[in-house]
This record gives sequence, structure tokens and C-alpha cells, in this order.
Amino acid sequence: MGDRMRRCGLGLTVLAVVGLAVAGASAQPADAQPANIDQPIVFSADEVVVDDVLNLVIARGNVEIAQAGRVLTADTVTYNPRSQVVAAAGNIVLVEPSGEVIFADYAELDSTLAEGFIENIGVLFTDDSRLAADRGVRHEGRTEVGRAVYSPCALCEDDPEKSPLWQLRAGRVIHDTEEQQITYRDAFLDLYGVPILYTPYFSHPDPSVDRQSGFLAPRFGSTSDLGPFGRLFYYWNMAPNQDATIETGLTRDAGPLLGLEYRHRFEAGQFIFDGSVNRSDRTDFDAMAGATVIPDQVRGHVFADGEMHLTEHWRTGISFNQASDDTYLDQFEISGDDVLNSRAYAEGFYGLDYASAQVLRFQDLRPNTIDQPAVLPWLTYSHAGEPGSVLGGRWFAGASGLSLYR
Repeated sequence: MGDRMRRCGLGLTVLAVVGLAVAGASAQPADAQPANIDQPIVFSADEVVVDDVLNLVIARGNVEIAQAGRVLTADTVTYNPRSQVVAAAGNIVLVEPSGEVIFADYAELDSTLAEGFIENIGVLFTDDSRLAADRGVRHEGRTEVGRAVYSPCALCEDDPEKSPLWQLRAGRVIHDTEEQQITYRDAFLDLYGVPILYTPYFSHPDPSVDRQSGFLAPRFGSTSDLGPFGRLFYYWNMAPNQDATIETGLTRDAGPLLGLEYRHRFEAGQFIFDGSVNRSDRTDFDAMAGATVIPDQVRGHVFADGEMHLTEHWRTGISFNQASDDTYLDQFEISGDDVLNSRAYAEGFYGLDYASAQVLRFQDLRPNTIDQPAVLPWLTYSHAGEPGSVLGGRWFAGASGLSLYR
């Protein structure tokens, strides 16, 4: 190769910890400083060639580069220490610190592997959803790609070229890793490869987001009780330990619906509330009179559950479930329960001993049934002796009592 090129470790693996620019450092200006000098590049390859004239480091065969939490593998990588550009070609795989995996045919990246230009890009997110595009540009935490397709559906194993159940196609897609948001411009929603919906703008959180405020997928349908209906949900991420889902619905035959689900977890317990309200005609059933329609009634339901740990040995809680009438929950497809149970309790645990006091109330939603009695209260105590305490064995004792009120 003469004086122009030097071949290092032919057929062997070369490992550099100081950085790819070491071989050509003498070609840099005296005042030039490599990017992220405190973050050395680690790389290995079957063959490394140093071109002293062009000031290039060329790595071939099973090339692997690690920099600042990113790992790049490719068939060939060329590094220019003067411009600090890493050019990779052939079977490129770039693993991001967040866990995302990027596939490409060709890429030009900076020395941090965080910014640059990528051709024939494919992205596998941490939730196994996929993004594919003709080309992409990464800059300042944003990846912008053109003519892209996104889908959370797994590809068919027998026919990977087959269109997934649904996918989003867009003229331009922007993935902002700082905002953790994926934005689409001029997007089509395809169902089995057939476009069914167009929107000029659409966005959703990327898979790294566990919780984020925003609208959830709407629900549409039609039933014999409601007629055609639509329900829209908004998720509110209030705090790390509490959130809420607000629902608004519109039906043809039963009017509008407003619902709320609220969840709050605190140090000593938790509280969950689920409720709704509606104004519509109510139908009552009677064995003698049959069905009776009572117009324009305020209807709704409340489901509430709470628990509190008072001490190491005692906890208390309440579960309250109530519907305005027998048919509301079934009509709006909220619950299929025939009987709603409400309970307030206190429980104590001491070694092998257990004590509880509770009250129970039931709402029977079945037509033509007699109301169930309330339990006011129900007291329970049980005791278990230590093994071997009585003639080599153990003894048990228990007592309970309750009072029914109709």
C-alpha cells in the first residue's frame, strides 16, 4: 500500500478505547477539539485501514462502534477525524440508549452517532411498534423522515410483505425524543392496506412514554337500547400518583352521557372512583304492570373503592356501588352485574389472629326480585395457636356474629 495507507490487524479484531481519531489526530489543526472528548469511542472490526493522505480511518467486517450509550454495527465504517463524520454502509443497526433500534442501508453521522443522515431507515420501538421510511435526518433530538409508515401490529410470519391490520402512512413524520412525541403530516389510516381516513395532522406519544395527557381512541357503535352512539375519552395525567379519564358520549335514543374515572394512590392506601350521569327515559319492570316508561329522568352510577392502612396491624376500607335504576348499567354497557355489593370494613392482623368488623349492603338489579337484606354488622374473630403448644399440636378458636336488616 506504500506510504499512503496502513493496514492494522488484518483478519483480527481491533479494539480502540481512546477514539477513532487517534490514527489521524496529527492531521487536525492544533486548536481543533474532538466532540465529546470525555466520551471515548470504542470500536472493533475485522480490518482497519488508515489512509494517511485522505486522513480517513476505514473499518471493514463486523464493525461495531459504541459512543455515549449508542452502539452502531455495520459492514463498513469510514471515519474522517477532520470533519468528525462517521459514514456507515451495509446492514446498519444503531441501538439507541432508550432501547430503540434503527436499521438502515447507509448513514452519515457525527462522532456522537446522535445526528446525521440515514437512507432506507427502519425503526423498531421498545413496544415492538415499527416505523419505516425512505430517508431520515436526525438533528437536536429530532428524527424527521419522509414517506413513512408506522404500525404497532406485528408482521405476518408467513408473509412479511403482507399489510398489517392497520398502519399510518404519512408524507412526513417527526419523532421528537425530548418531547417524546411522534407527529404525522398528511397522514392516511390504512386498514389491511386500504386507506380509510385522511388527516393533515396527527400526533401521539412515543413508546417510551408510560403516561401522558391526551385523547384516547374513541368508541363508536350501535345497540338496540342506545341506537348509534359515539364516546370520546380524555386521559388526564394529574400527577405521578393520580390520574383521571373523562368521558363524553352521545347517543341517538338515550341522550348524552358524561363519565369520570379517577385514581389516586397515596402512601398508606388508594382510592378509585368511577361514575357517570345521563338524562333519558327510564324503563321500570313490574310483574303485574309490565314495562313502564318514565320520561326525562336523571340517571347515573357511582362505583367507589378506598383502602387505608392505619397501622402495621389494622386497615380499613370502603366499597360503594350504586346505580340509579335497574336498567342503567346494562343499557349503557357499563356493567353486567345483577347485584351490586357495597361494603365498609376494618380488619386487624396480630400474628396468627384475625379480627374484622364490616357492614354489607346489596342492590339487586334483577327485575321482580325482593331487595336483599343489609348486614349491620358482621363481626368475625379467629385465633390459631402456635404449633406444638398443646400436647404436641395446636388449637384453633373462632367466633362470628351478624345482624340482618331489611
